[in-house]
Amino acid sequence: MKVLEADKIGSATSPLKLTKTVAVVSENNQPKAGDVVVVRALSESVTYGNLELPNGRLARLTTTTFCSACWGSAAR
Repeated sequence: MKVLEADKIGSATSPLKLTKTVAVVSENNQPKAGDVVVVRALSESVTYGNLELPNGRLARLTTTTFCSACWGSAAR
């Protein structure tokens, strides 16, 4: 199991009260709706380059940023 330090935690995950230290369970599993994923930006975008933090502030994402976010919502 690999352990990472997330630089930023997305507001959608705030009810989970995550810490910045996260354990990566598997890099091969396909995420399902409601899963929390840790990602690293591969490129920078002016249009989609922000992540909303739990306090409501928008944080800029760079290629050196690791962040946690929720993976989509279930289609109903």
